Parts: sequence; structure tokens; C-alpha cells
Amino acid sequence: MRAFALVFTSLLVAAAWGGQPASAEMRLRAAYDGLLGPGAAKGAVVFNHGKELDKDTPDTPQPYVEAFRKAGWDIFSLSRPVAEDRVAASARELVAQAERLKAEGYRRIVSVGQSYGGWISYVAAGAKPGLFHAILATAPAAFGKRGSSWNWENNAQIATLAGSLHATRAMAFFFDKDEYDPGGRGLATRASLERRGIPHLVVDAPPGHVGHGGANTLGFAAEFGPCIVAFAEAADVAGGYRCPTRSFEEVRANFRLPPDIAVTVLASAPPAPPAHPLVGAWHGWYQNGREVLFVLDDPGNRDDVRAVYAWGRYKNVDEGGWERIAGGKLAGGNLSFAGTKARLTYILREDGRLDARWEKAGGGSALTAVLSRVEPSTRLPVAMSLSAGKDAQASPAAGAKQ
Repeated sequence: MRAFALVFTSLLVAAAWGGQPASAEMRLRAAYDGLLGPGAAKGAVVFNHGKELDKDTPDTPQPYVEAFRKAGWDIFSLSRPVAEDRVAASARELVAQAERLKAEGYRRIVSVGQSYGGWISYVAAGAKPGLFHAILATAPAAFGKRGSSWNWENNAQIATLAGSLHATRAMAFFFDKDEYDPGGRGLATRASLERRGIPHLVVDAPPGHVGHGGANTLGFAAEFGPCIVAFAEAADVAGGYRCPTRSFEEVRANFRLPPDIAVTVLASAPPAPPAHPLVGAWHGWYQNGREVLFVLDDPGNRDDVRAVYAWGRYKNVDEGGWERIAGGKLAGGNLSFAGTKARLTYILREDGRLDARWEKAGGGSALTAVLSRVEPSTRLPVAMSLSAGKDAQASPAAGAKQ
């Protein structure tokens, strides 16, 4: 059934493609003010939003796209009314708009998209080799989700679409706990791209970024935005691309911190082994994509441990923050803080990392993360896992903070 559906879909796209005019309803608009123009910009990025069944979807770019703008690219959004949003028609319109941008003088065109928007990016690039300098799909899907669509498993066809690409660079992100993902797509997509000799960046189940909207957060943008731009801009790429590591200062810059925070921990390496294994700075991501930093400078009184807890930006209206926490109870490798708003728990793992848990006071909402020790000399690897995402946890309750 899956093979038949793929052949049928491919034939449908091919039949609908030729000789069709551009849509009168779909629109390409500047996503940000102050376009540089084709002569000054490094290129044009077209963002393609997802699709809802019964209403138009906002065409606001996901936060990581801002990294392109800051790097000197012009950003556009392709708005697609739900009544016209079909794979063939939308991919055809994407091609038409990319060709227009090319004719205006933009040297490189990059198509990026979430879910349905990522799917049509792959379809469009496969239909017009050489038009797109690079394409990116986050949580690509076009056949609905588990439990509400009879053919949702056909979302696995993204790997076959990857096998039709030529003369482009391809990126794809897949997330644990994505109800649109039948599983195994990261490895299958990477294999298809390798067989075609397509330069690629494929990330599967990155810890801390979970669910169909795993790319929607500022945490995802902070970790992967620079890598995505670097892949698109690299002078010469071949085979599989790996994200550059991040310096400690780059990580620290994502947080609002008190100026006197843990000088011995954050400014220079400790002169002697720490007084306790939990002493130091610990960094990671909650499963909703929020970046977190926990700093324990000195365990002091083990019945009244004091530390600094900081959380990064999550959405555009949230600047992140920090607080000094006290009253921690230290027992062996376990540390807990019972505050009036939330309970924080840290448990030292056998692999040297920390299991961290934020739980709303009184219960109801909880977030978990796996934290790694960071020091001034540390360069943090960007998650490139192609595993099952063993450290990812279930999505938090709606409205959970920090």
C-alpha cells in the first residue's frame, strides 16, 4: 500500500506540474523589514509554513530563520491559503516564486519549511534541479498524523523524495515524540542523500527538542540556527555535514546572568578539584526546547545549598532570566530545592551528567533535561544524534514554564 501511494503521489505531482500558471491566491511577502536587495544580500530564503486542515496557517518564520537574516540574507514567506494548499500546486508556486527571485538577481535561493512546508520544499527541489541552492525541512509531513489519518505512515516517503534530488544541498530535522513521524526517517533520508551524493545535514531526535514543533523554539534557534546558516554558506561541502561546536562564551551569551555569578566556575578553571562532584556549571535543554544553566559554586551547608539557576529565551515574548536559589538539600549525588513556585531536582548519573527536573509546586507540570558540565575551555557539540533519542522525554503539560 505504501509503495502504491508513493507512485500515485509522484504521478499526481508530475501531471499537475506542467504548464500551470502561478496561483492567484498564494503570495510571497518580505518576512522582515529592511530588505537588502539582490545586489547586497547573500541570497534569498523562502520560508514555507505548515498546514492546518480547516484554517489558514500563519506564515511567520520559525525563530531559527532569524539567523539567516542576521547573516545578511533577505527573508521571504510564501503564504498559502488552505483552500489551495495542495502538494503539487504549492510546490509549483514555490518554484515560480524562486524563479522570480532568481530573475531579480538573487544569487542563491534557499527554501526552508516546517511540516507541510518542508515537504513541498523537497518536492519543488526535486522537480527543478539547480534552482535551489539549499533546502531544509523540519518535521516534514504531508499525510496527517497518527490516530487521525489512515495513511499517515506515508510520511516516510520523505526519504524517497530525498532520493530524487540533484544539484542542491539538503537539510532535514526529525524529532522524537512527533505524532507525524512513523520512525526511522532520519537514517532512511540520510541513506537516500548519500546514495545521490547530495551534501546534507540530517539531524534525528536531538535531545531537548521534542515533538512536531521541535523547531519552533528559541532554544532550537540558539543551538541549530548558526549551524544551518554555516551549512548553507560553506564554500564547499560534500557528504554529511556536522555542526561546528559552540564555545562556552557562545553558550553563556544566551543567558541573562548576574554579573558576579560564580566567578571561579565561569571565569576560569578551578585551581583544585571541586569540593563536590556537583560543583560547577551545568548546561542542557528541557524537552520543550528551553535552554537551562545551573551553577553550583560551593555546596557549603549541605542542608542549605545555594546556587544560581538560569533559563534561556523560549519565545519572542520571553527574554529568559535567572534567580538565586537557596535551601537546597544535598545527599550524596542528589540535590533538591523546594521553592514556593517550583521544585528543582538534580541527580548525578553514572556517565557524569545530571538528570534535572523542574516541577511546578503542587504538581501538574514538569520538565526534564540531561545536563552536561561546561567550563571556560569547553566546546559544546551540537546534538547530531541519529539514535532513538533516549534522553528525550514526554512533552510537558501545556503552559509549563522554565
